[in-house]
Amino acid sequence: MTSTAADRLNVLVVHEVDWLRKVVYELHDFSEHLAILGHRVIAVDFEEGWADGPPDARARFEGSLPNGSGVLRGSSVLREVSRATGGRGGVELHRPPLLRVPLLDRASAVLIHAATVPRILERERIDVVLLYSAPTNGLSTLLAARRRGIPVVFRAIDVLHRMRTPVALLGPPVLAAERLVLKLADRVVANSPRLRRYAQRLGRRRDCPDVVLPGVATDVFHPADPDPERARALGIELGRDRVVGFAGTFFDFAGLDVLIDGLCATEAAAGPGGPVKLLLIGGGEDEPAIRERVRARGVSDRVVFTGFRPYEEVGPLLALADVTVCGMRINEVTRDIVPAKVHQCMACGRPLVCSPMPGVMDVVPGEAAGVVYAPLEDFPAAIGGLLADRERRERLGAAAAEYISRHHDWAAQTRLLERILRDEAARAAARRRGRR
Repeated sequence: MTSTAADRLNVLVVHEVDWLRKVVYELHDFSEHLAILGHRVIAVDFEEGWADGPPDARARFEGSLPNGSGVLRGSSVLREVSRATGGRGGVELHRPPLLRVPLLDRASAVLIHAATVPRILERERIDVVLLYSAPTNGLSTLLAARRRGIPVVFRAIDVLHRMRTPVALLGPPVLAAERLVLKLADRVVANSPRLRRYAQRLGRRRDCPDVVLPGVATDVFHPADPDPERARALGIELGRDRVVGFAGTFFDFAGLDVLIDGLCATEAAAGPGGPVKLLLIGGGEDEPAIRERVRARGVSDRVVFTGFRPYEEVGPLLALADVTVCGMRINEVTRDIVPAKVHQCMACGRPLVCSPMPGVMDVVPGEAAGVVYAPLEDFPAAIGGLLADRERRERLGAAAAEYISRHHDWAAQTRLLERILRDEAARAAARRRGRR
């Protein structure tokens, strides 16, 4: 059921990443599914990837990106932007001016966004703000919205002061901004129980933040047979090679070094059979070091790099794997989060070997949901054991897909978020009427 003109919300989504270059994740999914429900969704982003080449060529939108390579790029508006739903849900993307100078780009964005967002709040008659950011534009957006009586719902999906601090000296001010946003937001919605507790503690909130779990795009991530042509193109021989699949960004805490160093031990634990190959879907800041490690360990013939691939290709690539992995080291960044890759791997009907991150363990009940928890040092044995036992792999894969279909449907999760946005917009409207 979609919203009518009378009950349609004007929702402003504010983040501090590049909407067109960032890998597709819940920011795009929730926004586009709210648009599918009939709401007008306007987004503001920060083009942190301006030096990394053109944006995702498969992103759909109406309008044109600014030409030229000058230091200062002007503002632009793109309409019907869609990356997660194949054009079914379109977002209106407002891109503030950008100073294209390394380091100064984000620093100047603090001031530029502080001047730009208030004009959008007023001109577009925003009913409610869905906020994902803190330091770059989050705090200024929250303060501007409060001055205008517009409610702000903060979506907690990360430990921001650990994720958004490329320079160590910025840690304290980013932490201060995150604390203020969590404290002052009209409502906080976390993506896991652990992050709810983190948000309540850091923001010293009297209320208890809500939890809305992320969904999974099951049109992209679903059980499927491996595609022989795709396998051949990557040098994978189906029926012979035993494939371990990873999808995501190559962070230094992603545990890829353990997977590479443990390939021989994994193959030994898997027993007789074809070679074990590691399929790495993605890329990122640690990729040069990972490639060098592969070369130094002499396993170049058994590690397949795909690079970042379009969103709709990730599911079919994961379908090439017999076992999937999420081997993040547990630290202050990863302890409380639920990486999207966890649910995506599960949705593909493949068993997942996952490090025991408390945030994930709070919402995914282990083997009943197709997930085998193991410390990193035990990954070779855990992965090898699954590769050696086809019956167990199939049983766990089926359990994983079933769990996702029951608990992580995007339409259902968006309805939960929509209800929260409506409640806050209604409360704000009632407060305004009371002042008249």
